[in-house]
Amino acid sequence: MSEQTNSSPLPPDRFRWTAVAAALLIWPLSMGPLVLIDADDSLLPPPSMVFGVLVLVTATIVWLICFGAALFRRRWRRAASLAASAGVFVAITVLVASQVVAINTQLARWSIEQEIARAKPEEAPKRIVRGLGGGSYWRLLIYDEEDAVGPPSYISYDWYSTGCPVTVETLGAHFYRQTVDCRKE
Repeated sequence: MSEQTNSSPLPPDRFRWTAVAAALLIWPLSMGPLVLIDADDSLLPPPSMVFGVLVLVTATIVWLICFGAALFRRRWRRAASLAASAGVFVAITVLVASQVVAINTQLARWSIEQEIARAKPEEAPKRIVRGLGGGSYWRLLIYDEEDAVGPPSYISYDWYSTGCPVTVETLGAHFYRQTVDCRKE
């Protein structure tokens, strides 16, 4: 009689798209709050940022363990799928971080348009301001029905007498993006 061993063979070495899908699912939880939420100069970060950091650290540790195990066991296709998932994660982060002002502007614009649409015609606000970021500079998205914010693309150095330059960009349809830059050069 032959003896059977209880050791099971390793599953086949394949490129796993689940690693890439996991990177796409983990990104909004971990990097979304870190990239899109602008932390002001407060001592403690917002809770969503803390959650994002915890998810990012946990996902990184799990990824390193899985990647190390795939390399140690010479599972090259699985290691390649994990490397691809890291590449997707980094590419999304770079893309969003480079467009964060445009993304925040569009989100604020949708919020203002919803507020205007919900208001009764006689109670519709004439001017709405949304913050787009903070720190030593900040941006505001302004809806001004009377277009009294200023001429298109002008710079003023008299912002509440601080001497900080203020730039106003016309975005069309009564929308303006105002940037106040108090950074020391």
